[in-house]
Amino acid sequence: MKKKKLIFKTMLIGSIFFMNSCADDKKEEMIVTPTTAISGCTDPNSLNYNSQATVNDGSCTYPISITQGDVNSSNNALALFETGVTFPASIGHNGTMPDQGNTTTFRSTYTNLIGLTSPITPGTIFTKKAYHNNGGIVDTLQAFFGMVKREAGYWAAGGNFEYWMTPYDQNTLDTLQMPMGMLPPIVDDMMRGKIMMCAGCHADASAGGDFIFNY
Repeated sequence: MKKKKLIFKTMLIGSIFFMNSCADDKKEEMIVTPTTAISGCTDPNSLNYNSQATVNDGSCTYPISITQGDVNSSNNALALFETGVTFPASIGHNGTMPDQGNTTTFRSTYTNLIGLTSPITPGTIFTKKAYHNNGGIVDTLQAFFGMVKREAGYWAAGGNFEYWMTPYDQNTLDTLQMPMGMLPPIVDDMMRGKIMMCAGCHADASAGGDFIFNY
């Protein structure tokens, strides 16, 4: 009898110990180490990917690229900011109106902005046609120029614009298919890219704004 009681007590103690062990295991399983959410760009294909970010905050930026079709469709007439002259019209390189006899070219300017007071966001395109000034008379088309607002950080000195220019050659350039000029396919900073000669006239990043035709 005593032996049976001893066996029973041993089994009871063992079962209590086992139950306590299981409870402790469950407590350990329930303990979760809290983590701090890190906001940022979680897309590795973006320009500002943050490998430490755990929550995408919508800040991802991507390279801006345009096509010939984008250039062709940038044909909304633009009023120059400084003169208030509505285009298509002619304006001298020095921005004076209406006396333009002392300038070498006339400029007609266009954009893909729907509203001419719309903000200049990445992807905004400006195109320009330059005509020979024949004694104050608009003469033959000479060249096309263009610029597109690129992503932040592209080129601060150029107002974050990419520029291009194409001499007009009636033998090679089909203005019916490319009415706003041909977009050079290669970015080489000579005919397309970070062209300082263009940036000197069209962008003043230090002023904190976009000076599209700052003659």
